[in-house]
Amino acid sequence: LFSYDVCVGLVRAVGSTGYDLPDKQQEYFAGSSFVEPVSKKIAAAMSQPLVPASTERMAEYMCKAVMRSYIEGISNVERCSASGRALMLVDFRSLEDALQKSTGMRVIPDAEKVEDYIKAYYLNEAELANWVATNCRKHKLSLKQVLALGEVGAGRFLKAIEKSRL
Repeated sequence: LFSYDVCVGLVRAVGSTGYDLPDKQQEYFAGSSFVEPVSKKIAAAMSQPLVPASTERMAEYMCKAVMRSYIEGISNVERCSASGRALMLVDFRSLEDALQKSTGMRVIPDAEKVEDYIKAYYLNEAELANWVATNCRKHKLSLKQVLALGEVGAGRFLKAIEKSRL
C-alpha cells in the first residue's frame, strides 16, 4: 500500500513542478500533481486493521517519509521565482492538510523541518550561512539539499565564483 515507490514518486513530482513562475502569474493549482495520490495511499494504508499503537506508529513513519521526500523533491527544483517559493509553501500546506485528514494526526511529524527548509529559500547570503550553521545538523539535511538552497535560493542571482563562496 504505502511503499518506497510513493516517496520516489513524490520526489519526482515535486522536483518537476514548475516553481519558476513569472511573479505576476496567478494561475496555479496547488498540489495538483502530487497531494492527492500521496494522501490516497496513506488513507488506504491507514484503513488496514491494526492494533491502535501500531496504527499510530505507522502513521508517524509514513508522515516522516513523506516530509523527507518533500524536502528531497524541493532540492531537485532547478529554478524558482519569488512566486514559486510562495507556491512551495502553499503546496506544502496542502500536503500537510491532506496528511492530517488521512492519518487523523493534528501535528505532522517533521512538518516544521519542511517549513523551515522552504523559508530558508527566502534568506539572503549572510542569513542563509547562519541558518545552515544552525539548522543543517538539526534537520539532518544532505549536502545536496544544502547546496540547493544556495543555488536556487540565496545564490540565484550570484555569479559562479560568488556562489562557491556561499
